[in-house]
Amino acid sequence: MLDRLRQKLITFWRGVRNATGDDAYQRYLEHWYAAHNDDQTQPLSRREFFQAEQQRKWNRPNRCC
Repeated sequence: MLDRLRQKLITFWRGVRNATGDDAYQRYLEHWYAAHNDDQTQPLSRREFFQAEQQRKWNRPNRCC
């Protein structure tokens, strides 16, 4: 019974992290290693990723019309 409760809590916590974007860097790394691991480049650091996401988020028009 404790194992089922533990699994449900883990699933819930993963859902919370996904909904809030807290796991964005982890998901980026998973994608990068799956799609770009053969390249001679390195993935962005956590700081570089955060800065790139901030620029992507705020350097675009924020109006509807």
